[in-house]
Amino acid sequence: MAWNKDDPIDAVKLRVMPSEIRANWLEIEENDTAVKANALNQWSIHLIDRATISGINTPTRIDDVGMVFCKNDGTNNEMFFQDSQDPAKEVQLTSDGAIGGATTTLQLSSFSYTANMLPTALAVVPTAGTSYTREVNFDTVSKGGTGQYTLITDAVFTNANVFLSITPDAVSGNSATAMIDATVSIAASVLTIKVKIRNKDGNDVNAGFHVIVHGGIV
Repeated sequence: MAWNKDDPIDAVKLRVMPSEIRANWLEIEENDTAVKANALNQWSIHLIDRATISGINTPTRIDDVGMVFCKNDGTNNEMFFQDSQDPAKEVQLTSDGAIGGATTTLQLSSFSYTANMLPTALAVVPTAGTSYTREVNFDTVSKGGTGQYTLITDAVFTNANVFLSITPDAVSGNSATAMIDATVSIAASVLTIKVKIRNKDGNDVNAGFHVIVHGGIV
């Protein structure tokens, strides 16, 4: 039996009306097995027996019905979804105030991003500054005065709107860290990156470094 909005009918005698009403209310409280999509594919909420909300049981699957419900995941009452497959598949939607759960998997049919979100070039420059130890999208490197390096990229960039991450190796002088000045210019899709490394005293020092370029593609 499913909940019937027309019960009790007008012809029901007063002495049996309480039992008619209670039976109909029971269907509202427990579940409605007649839940179906309408012509616009809009679904009604399937109500689960409120007595089981604090339990650990999953509701019984129903053909062509998806159910959102709350149950105890072993720690707290959390939200779950169960589809109408046979056997039904259950997905935990919340966990301790976060989306998903320890066993929830994410499946994507597509994923989009811009190149500015990822590194677009990187290189490891030794102290001598005459070549790269390793590089991606870099062409040449040269060393001018003390602590002054010029890096030339491949012709893959469309603009100079980049973020540079430069990490020096150990430097000489009275400092455990280095201060770095860097400038970027572009011509014919090629970036020219000039790097100057100084110690804490402000003196130019030679040092190898790692550089990562973000952006400049779109």
